[in-house]
Amino acid sequence: MSTTPRRLTAMSRLTVVPMLAALTAALAPSAFAADNGRPAADWQQLARIWEAGEPAPISLVEALLQATGGTRWYSVEISGARAGYMSISAALVDDTDGPRLRIETYVRIHFAVDGKGQQIAGHHIEDYDASLRPTRIELWRDTMGRLSQTSVSVIDPASIRVSVTQPDGTHERTVPLPPDFASELMLSIAMLAGRIQPGWTASFSAFDPYSAMLDRYRVSVPDQAGDAMGTLVYLTSEQAGVTMRTWIGEDGVMRRQALPELMAISMQLCTREEALAPVVGPSLQSDIAVGTPEVNPHQAEQVRLVASAAGTDAASMIPELPYQHVEPRADGSAIITVSRHAPPATTVALPISGAEFAQYLGPNEITQSDSPQIRELAHQIVGDETDAWAAAQKLLSWVYRNIGKVTSEPRPISAVEVLAQRKGDCTEHAVLLAALAKAVGIPPRIVTGLVYTNGSYGYHEWNELYVGEWVSMDPSWGKHVLGAGHIQLSSEAADADAILRNNIASGRTIGTLFLEFHPNE
Repeated sequence: MSTTPRRLTAMSRLTVVPMLAALTAALAPSAFAADNGRPAADWQQLARIWEAGEPAPISLVEALLQATGGTRWYSVEISGARAGYMSISAALVDDTDGPRLRIETYVRIHFAVDGKGQQIAGHHIEDYDASLRPTRIELWRDTMGRLSQTSVSVIDPASIRVSVTQPDGTHERTVPLPPDFASELMLSIAMLAGRIQPGWTASFSAFDPYSAMLDRYRVSVPDQAGDAMGTLVYLTSEQAGVTMRTWIGEDGVMRRQALPELMAISMQLCTREEALAPVVGPSLQSDIAVGTPEVNPHQAEQVRLVASAAGTDAASMIPELPYQHVEPRADGSAIITVSRHAPPATTVALPISGAEFAQYLGPNEITQSDSPQIRELAHQIVGDETDAWAAAQKLLSWVYRNIGKVTSEPRPISAVEVLAQRKGDCTEHAVLLAALAKAVGIPPRIVTGLVYTNGSYGYHEWNELYVGEWVSMDPSWGKHVLGAGHIQLSSEAADADAILRNNIASGRTIGTLFLEFHPNE
């Protein structure tokens, strides 16, 4: 059985998918464009009505549609290479209470993983009520051959129901509805009303179906916002921690959007023919070459590396941890010292509970610890063991011995699916171990980072389990205790929201982080 780690996790599932989510969420404002032939007072009236949460006259909604100019097309680039397209259109649809606004988005992204072409496609619909707030969201997605559907509906003034249907079944949950629940449509309204000026700020909450996450967004316009491209607007996600830059022309049309911190992803307004032109997509980097040291990092007591980054300080990409010391240098580089981990000094009895662990123990559509097959297997593996550390080792050993190793499985796969197919790369091992751990009362995290192998550091995933203290364990390598060959980039709870933050952390390093062994190594 091969112990080769998966080295493309961050570029396939862990970066491209959340980037697609960020692109789709941020592009919605482009559905509308100013119509210079209409009186400005109409847009001012619409803005006041929207802010008050009152029903918008159908005449103003029709005016918005007249301003759209039909379907808008955007060319998507990743790291300077054309990767696909996005199209956005709006229309009025018949409803029992009268015509309602619908915004419809199509996305298609191409890229290569391990030299093999891959594709992500999405069809996203948002229906709005009379006050121009989302009342229904649907997303149909094909992620490298894995089909899924996310449905969101407002069920009462205080809550929304989220339903995610994927190969293992349908998962439902109810989410509190924040009072500022809206969408990026509010930016279109503010734009048409002339409110987007230097120094303008706003905020709203919205649901992103690609990440199945309710997020809050902060909007700001810098003091020096204008250039030849248009007016620059920043849209910052609080959950994901990324900022989308949007350039809007004088006519209110979005000209360009960019996520420079994440693989230089950008979207540019173009013609339909340009958007649909044949595209191969970028070939995604899988690792960071460092050469071969005298002592294998996994066998060393300590490893020192020099990290540098393009356009930012290297220390901002790599966290300070008990086994990972980061020493910033004046030139923006950093010395990273990674030490061999030790077994836990303190262990506790199962099950582990408490308010501080609630975020780590709940089941979800990724780690279905409430699934009968997951629960039964976890308790079968652990048996009568009550010591958390001993139980964690039993679970890891079972996953390592019984899940086949593949070098790259780029599609997102849940714990139940991993258990059914009995094979996967490092992500599948980490997801399954997290679900099994939850089922017996061990709080897990999923870790995104880099691992040394064959002269380079490849993107990789493993776990941290709480057994009285947090312990790093690598199920795809069968490591109960890590050596000095792993570099952690991010660690989060095993749910969709937290995993997205892991994905963003690794995405920031792709093509921008460089490593070399310290000269004294």
